[in-house]
Order: sequence, then C-alpha cells, then structure tokens
Amino acid sequence: MKTIKKFSAIVIAVLMVLAMSAPAFAAGDGKITITNAVKGQDYTVYQIFELDENSDTENGKYLYTVKNEWKAFVATHTGFVSVDENDYVVINESLTDDAAKEAAAAAFAKAAIAYAKANTSTITGITKSASDDKTVVFEGLDLGYYLVDSSVGTICALDTTDKEVTIVDKNDEPIIDKEVQEDDNSTWGKTNTAGIGETVNYRITVTAQPGAANYVVHDTLSSGLTLNADSIEIAGLTKGTDYTVNTDATDDCIFEIRFAKAYLDTITEKNTKIVITYNAVVNKDALIYELVNPNEVILSYGEDATVETAPAKTETLVFRFDVVKTTSDGTLLNGAKFKLYDAAENGNVIKLIADGDNLRVATAAEIAAGTGIIEEFEIADGTVTVEGFDNGNYYLEETVAPTGYNKLKERVKVEIANGNKDAAVDLENSKYTEGGVQVINKTGAELPSTGGMGTTVLYVIGALLVVGAVIVLVSRRRMSCEA
Repeated sequence: MKTIKKFSAIVIAVLMVLAMSAPAFAAGDGKITITNAVKGQDYTVYQIFELDENSDTENGKYLYTVKNEWKAFVATHTGFVSVDENDYVVINESLTDDAAKEAAAAAFAKAAIAYAKANTSTITGITKSASDDKTVVFEGLDLGYYLVDSSVGTICALDTTDKEVTIVDKNDEPIIDKEVQEDDNSTWGKTNTAGIGETVNYRITVTAQPGAANYVVHDTLSSGLTLNADSIEIAGLTKGTDYTVNTDATDDCIFEIRFAKAYLDTITEKNTKIVITYNAVVNKDALIYELVNPNEVILSYGEDATVETAPAKTETLVFRFDVVKTTSDGTLLNGAKFKLYDAAENGNVIKLIADGDNLRVATAAEIAAGTGIIEEFEIADGTVTVEGFDNGNYYLEETVAPTGYNKLKERVKVEIANGNKDAAVDLENSKYTEGGVQVINKTGAELPSTGGMGTTVLYVIGALLVVGAVIVLVSRRRMSCEA
C-alpha cells in the first residue's frame, strides 16, 4: 500500500548528559550508541547545551551553556531548566524529586523536537540510519547535553553519566487489529458470513504508545463490499478535531484516518486503545464461497510515515446453492417454477436477478430500478444455481410443477451452514447423484375431469336406457294389437 505523506514526526525523548563523572574530556570525545534501533529508520542527535571549559569535572562540578541556536527556545521553556546571571544552565528549583525532573525533561525534549523541526534553517543535528544489526553510532561529539530524535516516533530512554552513552531504543511500536461481527450471534472475530445487501460491522483497534507520531490508519475493502462512510466513528474522540477521515481512495486504500498531533500528544500511557468502528454493505460483486471477500488495514506512523505495522485482515463469506429438480429415481426434470422465501409460511419473496448463467440476490438499487427482477424462476436442464446468501434457512415454494407431475404442497427448506451446496449431475445419463438441494416430484393417479371419461360413461348409460325404453314401448303396442 502506498504511504501517504505525513506530518513531521514528534518524538518524546530524554535529555542526555555527556561528561558528568569522569576526568576532563577533550572536545570530540563523545560517543552515542543506539541499540535495538529499527532498521532503516533515521535517528538524529541535537546538541542543546555545551560543556563549559571552566567545568571542574574532577570534583564533579559541571558548567553548561546554551548553544546560540537554542537560546531563544530555552528562554521560553523554563519548566525544566533556565539560565542564571552567569549564563549557566540550572535546573528548575521547583523540581524536588526524580519523578518531577523526569516528567519535566520529557516535556522539554518534546517541545525541543518540535522547535527543531520548525527551525531547520538554524537548528542543525546529525542524522544516521539504523544498520542491519539495528545499531546507530554517533562518534566525535562535543561534550554536553544532547537530544535524540527517532523517525519511528518511540521513546528513547537515556540513562547514563559517561562520555560514551549507550541508548536502548525501547521501540514500543503501535499495533493494529481488525475484527468483523457475525450477525448470527453478534460475536467479533476474523471471519463472518453475510448475504448480498446485508450490512457488515467492523472494529479496528489501535494499540498506541507514548510518543505517538503521525498515526494514519489505511483501510482496504474488497470490491464486494461498499463502505458506509458516515458510519466511521472513534469512541471518545471528536471527528474534525482529534482525527480526520479521507474517503478519496488512493491506490488500494478505501479510506484513511489521520490522527491530530494535539490528540497524539495526550497519549502518555503504554498500550492506549483507540477503537474505530464502521460498516459496509455486501454488493453484487461479492465473491462466492469458497472464495472470500477480504478486508485489510494497516497503521503507518513516524516521520514521513516510513514505518508500517503488519496488516490486520478479516474475511466475509457469501454462499450459493443449487436447486436440482428430479423424479423419484433421480431423473432430471424441467419446467418446474419456484419462488424463494425467507420463511416457511408467508414471509417475504427473495427477489433475484440473472447474473450470467446463475441467479443471485438482487441489490436494493436493482430492486428500486425494477429492471430484470425475478420473483419466480424456472428450472431448466434440471438444475439452477442461486447465489448471494448468508448462513441461515430459506424456503422454496413450487408454483408450477413439471407436466404430468404433482405440485408440492409445502415449501422445501434450504439450510445453508458455512458452505455451498453444489449439485452433482450425471449429464450423460441425465441423472442427479448428490449435492445441491434436491426437489422431487411424483406422478399421481389420473382422475376424471370435465369432457373426459366420466362424461362419456354417462352418455353410454343414457343411450342404453333410451334403447331399452323404446323396446319396451314397441313390445307393448304389439301385444295390444293382437289382443
């Protein structure tokens, strides 16, 4: 995924002391080694205070003066240090314990990084990238106080008093995770099932760290899922103030969430959770199981967003089934017509639309347009494939039976449970073997009907009665004449 240009990185660092407890050192004796660095990322050191030549290092007395390019900054940031009447740096007298000094140093460093970024024409530093062994070494440094900035955006903990300083980058990297909700039981996980037209809920969790810099969430939806942009929310944060949303797709990105520096600066606790929710609708381009509809998110962070987390992924499954129309012995039948319902009795007809050789569930837009919508479909070649379904139960109602066969009295239940139902048909012998949803029709006994054998029988009986009556009448007349 292409990384979008980010704001300048803001890194919380700790001021580092060089030359505090050993004999006097010559200029250029300082060395800073950073271990556990992030390979390929930049680390920059800025000297803020210089060790004065009048320092009595043998007796532990160190005098520091402010470098010219930092004097304006130090004059307006006196929470940690200030300058006395002799132009030497002194610690703020109100800082009476180590915890208070550490907090003040962190705040001072954070502001100093921002100042350096905003004044690149006057503030100079030394920048190096981490090597393959995740080490960065700065040598030949003048002794004094140095500020360390990392493009990764994590805290560098500096804890030493020697001219050679080793820093272990704590490298508390942020983590991103993504889950999707299963509508059957409202549980969250990595996989869910859904049908065309249904809404799918997503949850992204960013585990943020102190020193968070330029966090940007990049989310990618597959073509079978349509984002509902208005649904994007972050619990406890204000859109437009704490974060912004960009739904103008860039490369594979469907939307991005960029967190404001002012909000990121408030993150002081490790593993702070940021929870993002949104939803999307399954559309007509959804892939049918065993293919899946993927969804992926990453978090980029650090200066120029050159660092990215591992992606977090979810999958949405959409199903199909085959209807196979046969006789009792498995012979395929044509001509039957069906409607598909969402209930065993009454319920709603599921509207379909032709999609290539198959039928699929119609989208809301297609239903509104009204073109090509199918409520009753016919079985041709003994089978038909219908796709676009969630897990669950559906019901086929036979509206027209094949010629010579009885129509089914009740709806046929179709149960989909984490898999499609493919028909297995012996086309050469036109026989159904297994798979799919088999719907069997039976022939019935032929019953009399108007204009058929029943009426004919009545005509014959009537004719015989008439003939008999004529014979009787003629016989009686002859007997009367003879008498």
